[in-house]
Amino acid sequence: MRSRKGFTSIELLVSFVIVSAITISLFSVVLNYRNKQQITSYETTIDAYINEMTKLVQDDLIKKHVFIVEKRENNTIFFGFTQAGTGSASAIFQVSKDTNSLRYGPTDATVTYPVPNIPDLKIESFHFEQDDYFFSIEVVFSHPNFNANKKLRIVSPYGY
Repeated sequence: MRSRKGFTSIELLVSFVIVSAITISLFSVVLNYRNKQQITSYETTIDAYINEMTKLVQDDLIKKHVFIVEKRENNTIFFGFTQAGTGSASAIFQVSKDTNSLRYGPTDATVTYPVPNIPDLKIESFHFEQDDYFFSIEVVFSHPNFNANKKLRIVSPYGY
């Protein structure tokens, strides 16, 4: 009796199709994982930017004792400070949707803080509210792949 060794061309073709299907499905899984990892990296970057900006502004507002807060044109907030032993000072906080940046610092020496260079990340909105004792600033950042918008929020007392 004659023994059969090897594969027929049909068996080889079926094996090739099965291996190809498995490879394609694994490729899409790896690609999805890579996209999720990139989005997580973007979220981490914008979270770090928000934390740094909040700390920078909040530290000044608390340490320098803000006593005047005024909303001005072009999404600009003016702060007047009283500093023990040094008199008064002022600063501005400005949101620019056109340049996708925030500006903050002493009135005569503001610094521009560009939003991290992430494709499709933009400043969605800017809100300012004020009552007799407190004010709040909210800057909303959006990206089509974020689950929720990221928000920079600063709340501070003034006039104390």
